Amino acid sequence: MGAVIAFFGGAVGGALITQLVTLGRGWLDTRVRRRSYARMLHEDFLRQQSTVARAYYRSAHKPEWWMPEEFLTPIATSDVYGDLLGALHEERYVAVASALGWMDYLHEARKAKQPARPRGELVKAYRRLGTARNALAKLGRFAYREHDHEEMRGDAGSSTELDFTQEQAEASLAELKAGQHKAERPTPATELKADPGKPDSGA
Repeated sequence: MGAVIAFFGGAVGGALITQLVTLGRGWLDTRVRRRSYARMLHEDFLRQQSTVARAYYRSAHKPEWWMPEEFLTPIATSDVYGDLLGALHEERYVAVASALGWMDYLHEARKAKQPARPRGELVKAYRRLGTARNALAKLGRFAYREHDHEEMRGDAGSSTELDFTQEQAEASLAELKAGQHKAERPTPATELKADPGKPDSGA
């Protein structure tokens, strides 16, 4: 009888260990995948900051959009967005969702041939992207890199409006956590109406 109990006890124990190992591997795979996804979206936001900065500097005298070729196709997909947003704490979720919303709005507005947005909106979008990158860096456990907007100004005059340090990104996350400001989303893209005329070549 003792041998039978020992046999079944060993079998149950072995099954439990196998299950724990499987769960552990699944948890590790999920963490590694999400860190990889965080890097992907972080790079998208970094490139989009460059796009917004180019439009900002081009708008020194009147609002202008970025050139179509200056908006690079995002690396991350909607599946990546869904996975990451589900893993983020509340203030980080709001930061990333807000950045996605702003860039979707600006991208769709440009494609719909809407008038170029004023500099104030571009600055707001630029900073939203910086805050979101900081949130993703925390999730992915990699270093946050401040964006050098001066590289995008070309012949335009220098400006400090786009200066956005890591300390400012941290403060923005802290404000979100405290509920001190809303991560408002501009007019939904579905409400934008395309102007009549020649179809756009892209954005």
